[in-house]
Amino acid sequence: MSGFKGGTVTTLAADGAVKAAKWHPILAVCRLGAVCVVTLLSYCGFLLQARFEVPTKKLTVAKCWTRRWAKALARILGIHIESNGIAAANGVLLVPNHSGYVDDIALASLVECFFVGKIEVTSWPVIGRLFCSTYQISVSRDDFLGLDEAVTKVSDRLRAGHTVCVFPEGTSTGNDCMLPFRSPMFEAALLAEAPIVPVGIRWSASDPSIQISEDVAYWKDHIFAKHAWRLLGLRGIHVKIVFGEPLDGKGKDRKTLARLAQERIANMTGLPVRRGPEL
Repeated sequence: MSGFKGGTVTTLAADGAVKAAKWHPILAVCRLGAVCVVTLLSYCGFLLQARFEVPTKKLTVAKCWTRRWAKALARILGIHIESNGIAAANGVLLVPNHSGYVDDIALASLVECFFVGKIEVTSWPVIGRLFCSTYQISVSRDDFLGLDEAVTKVSDRLRAGHTVCVFPEGTSTGNDCMLPFRSPMFEAALLAEAPIVPVGIRWSASDPSIQISEDVAYWKDHIFAKHAWRLLGLRGIHVKIVFGEPLDGKGKDRKTLARLAQERIANMTGLPVRRGPEL
């Protein structure tokens, strides 16, 4: 199993301050236009095909169009994706480390799957509409009843043979560490008797002045529109995605599975785990 090499080199100015990567405004404008066109065409194509499909096939149609859209977005953004390991088969739970929306684009371009996202996403302009229309799964971490419903939805999708991706950290990081994995969604895999596939994600850049934690990862106090606009004007962004060996849940509880999955991802990526309470 291939691992990850090196990290991102930060360029410093003469006064010791971090030198910002060169941003290309014309490139950003062109890419934004392409993203809008591809998104509109993909969404219309999905709605048209889904309209004439039987209800049981609509989830499959949604997965297919989501992957087409993500592959197009990755090309438009100039993201070079390298993958190792066997991409997920049907009916498995993917559990990657998380750095923000760029992870969703990269993973969705490789695997037909559904994503579990925070309920706040459903209220975002445009993105929220796309999220709901394509049958993604939302969850509120502070609502125990809503969390149980989300676990049930994930379990049902897994039983039906659909692959589901959940980011068990519950939030994103700067791609320089991992937060302790939350365990509730691992229960869905146990209920469905579905394999759990740890996925390691590491971002890098050929331009040494690009800061992964600021220019690529979406976390802490970043504002989506501002962050995405800057990302559109950057070149030379790379990601390496490693699909680990599936975990068998037989004889294990959800907390044990969460810990094992994180240990495997830490070994694959070399990312340290920030200490915190297990949930």
